[in-house]
Amino acid sequence: MRNGTVRIRWEIKRRKGIVQFQDFKMKLDESSYMDLSLYKQFTQTGYYEKEISLYIKNTLSPGDVFVDVGASSGYYTLLASRIVGEQGCVYSFEPYPATYDRLVQNIMLNSFNNIHAFNYAVSSFDGEGELFVSKSSDGLNSLKPIPLVNGHLKVGIRKLDTVIHQDVKMIKIDAEGSELDIIRGTENIISSSNELIIIYEINRELSGQELLDALNSLGFKSFIVKDGKLFSSIHKLDSVPS
Repeated sequence: MRNGTVRIRWEIKRRKGIVQFQDFKMKLDESSYMDLSLYKQFTQTGYYEKEISLYIKNTLSPGDVFVDVGASSGYYTLLASRIVGEQGCVYSFEPYPATYDRLVQNIMLNSFNNIHAFNYAVSSFDGEGELFVSKSSDGLNSLKPIPLVNGHLKVGIRKLDTVIHQDVKMIKIDAEGSELDIIRGTENIISSSNELIIIYEINRELSGQELLDALNSLGFKSFIVKDGKLFSSIHKLDSVPS
């Protein structure tokens, strides 16, 4: 544990534990690959995905609106909720039912009341679709076909434009190849929000250059995040470190 900022208490049968981290706490499931990865990074650095976490902490302010697409158990949802405070709000989307249940439990665990949680996938249309469930990790579930599928299930799908009618400061997207579809369903938010920031992961196989081009055409500049700050701008996929 580093500087005493992280404590883990495994409950009965060591199936679920509670991590106390800085300004919030989370109940984690030991059977979840994503939750175990979260805990491992906590113990090593005091953060999950430290570069992104620091950037969010350095950039968000009280009163801002934050959107978490692919929220998983809620780490970024809770991080942002604490920062934006009662005058701000967080919209959180997680399509997989068991993971969504953990997300809601973690919101209740912290008694945060500025979070709107939705058991939806996000895309370019409103309706229903098939979510492919990964054998290897609950963090790899996707609306797009994936390797090592452990089945699929029908989920509700919404455009961000359908749900959100506010000036948004930041959108974090973790959607395993659906990023471009999500952007296409966010055009009203993009056109109406001042200084909107979108945090996303470049997936060379699933979206890559097409996503970069789409964001550039909408007036965005893409940057690599390093040390919690914007480091270097990127225009071509081959300029992004592997």
